[in-house]
Amino acid sequence: MDNTHLIKQCRSLAPLATMRENHLLAALKESSEVMACKGDLVLCGEDFGSCLCYLLSGEILLTRKDGQQRVITADFHWLPIVQFQAEEFEAKAITDCQLVRFNREKLDQLLTWSQVADYLEIDISYERSYDEDSNWMTTVLNSNLFYKIAPLNVLSIFSKITPREVKAGDVIVNEGDEGDYCYFIKEGRAQVTRLSEIGDASVPIAEVSISRCFGEDALIANTTRNATVTMLTDGTLMCLHKNDFADLLVEPNVSHVSFETLETMKDQNFEFLDVRSQEEFDYKHIVDAVHIPLVLLRLKIRLLDVKKHYLIYCNTGSRSRAAAFLLASKGYQVSLLEGGLTNISQDDVKRLLVSEFDAIHRLAKESS
Repeated sequence: MDNTHLIKQCRSLAPLATMRENHLLAALKESSEVMACKGDLVLCGEDFGSCLCYLLSGEILLTRKDGQQRVITADFHWLPIVQFQAEEFEAKAITDCQLVRFNREKLDQLLTWSQVADYLEIDISYERSYDEDSNWMTTVLNSNLFYKIAPLNVLSIFSKITPREVKAGDVIVNEGDEGDYCYFIKEGRAQVTRLSEIGDASVPIAEVSISRCFGEDALIANTTRNATVTMLTDGTLMCLHKNDFADLLVEPNVSHVSFETLETMKDQNFEFLDVRSQEEFDYKHIVDAVHIPLVLLRLKIRLLDVKKHYLIYCNTGSRSRAAAFLLASKGYQVSLLEGGLTNISQDDVKRLLVSEFDAIHRLAKESS
């Protein structure tokens, strides 16, 4: 499916608007477009657990189990049709509609990776000692190699990559060999060749230079090399071994708290920290929560108090888990609200969450 036509539309949706283009494209490749005619049932209860669905055009009617109804119009709605699994709705098309559906878990992983990459790029720019390495480090953060890596392991990536000095003419990888490393070019240029289908001659297919990556396919798919790469000049490669790559797939533990145990923590001194987008926060958030989106966390980290304990949450737990890990590495006291708001019960939605829109409506009524 050609997803390029969806990019512009997604830039007006939350929290998709915060994603880097390469991460958004990766998410769109696994999405599905849905065309619905007037009167069609678009979504029902079981759909909301596994997917997030955005309305791109048209109008739909949301009907809750208790009979309450709400009209959603594409021009005035930027969030998923239903945010939390506890919100049980049936969605029916009022007009012809166009929608896009994402797998909830996969989208949140890519969203987290995108925003963690933003955090790290800012962190790298703050460290003057990284000036010489910033280009290849940025390449690492944008490589599709790391879409499979747990976002919490981002801080471990650079410690596992080792430099290797190479000479012009050195063959770095051979077509058909087992893949044991992937490489990021810090200095130099290399040529990529592949055996011709009609003979043994090697055919040049590309040239790669500074800030480019090669060899990652063999690690991701665990296959043999599909091309040969030979250095055209002297240079420096940054190398990641497949065993180290495998270690990065294992997600480390983070201190967490469940909704069930919140009641037992009333007397403890902690603050909720919401790391979702502004639009998600405005829709519903925990009462008195501090709000710093993960995408802005490195810029606003100085607003947090190292003496306080922060209980961090998002919708699914993915972004908050990454935020907790990043903040803990900076010396902050943090815990994760396990599972995020996605699995919150309807009773807890009413008891714990407030909406900025509710406050606006209340003020409007009071002033009228």
